[in-house]
Amino acid sequence: MIIKKVFKNKFFIISFGAILGSLIRWKIDEFFLINLLGCFALGFVNKVSISEKFKLFLGFSFVGSLTTFSSWILRLFFYLKGNLYISFFKEILIFILFGYFAVFVGSYLGSVINKKINSR
Repeated sequence: MIIKKVFKNKFFIISFGAILGSLIRWKIDEFFLINLLGCFALGFVNKVSISEKFKLFLGFSFVGSLTTFSSWILRLFFYLKGNLYISFFKEILIFILFGYFAVFVGSYLGSVINKKINSR
């Protein structure tokens, strides 16, 4: 009964997702992988037919706390500071291409799942 009331409140939904995302991010120290998983999850959540509360939990709070834009920008900062221009541009290109591909795959899988559910 109490759990149902907690998950009806958007504040608690956002807080719970943010805590889970932060804890997982803390344990996984590979931000490229984390960001790709986040891109995939956002693409998927954007397409699949789920409740607004679950989209808020997964897409906004969980993935928002899981992904690490600031860590990536710091890494790019150090590349430029060390005059590593090729590494700087290579990493930007790789992140954007792979991130876009992950969103595309997640979105595609979400669409496939919706079609299967709606065809029943």
